[in-house]
Amino acid sequence: MKPYEQLPFTNDFGQIIEPGNRIVVVTGGRSSTVNTYEGVYLGCRTSKDWRGNPRVETVVEVKDTSYGYFDKTTGAKCHWDSPNSEHRKFDGFRQATLWCNRIFKLA
Repeated sequence: MKPYEQLPFTNDFGQIIEPGNRIVVVTGGRSSTVNTYEGVYLGCRTSKDWRGNPRVETVVEVKDTSYGYFDKTTGAKCHWDSPNSEHRKFDGFRQATLWCNRIFKLA
């Protein structure tokens, strides 16, 4: 993954978002689904679009739910074929790169 720079970002509402600020991320998917995530703004990457024009992509860290295998007795992560393993969900964080830059500052 290409490194990002810790630069301030100005969204479509004119909010200036500094790296480390708490934000709300709005994403859109197939079938017109809309999802929101709470997260932290990390920085931005500069690249070029297919025409060669400069493009800014924001990099964020968001709270998300994942699934994994854990030992029933100790609670530690383990392999799926361990004798005491159980499949369950857990909360964690992940980094995401947003092309549409739909991030909004939380008060």
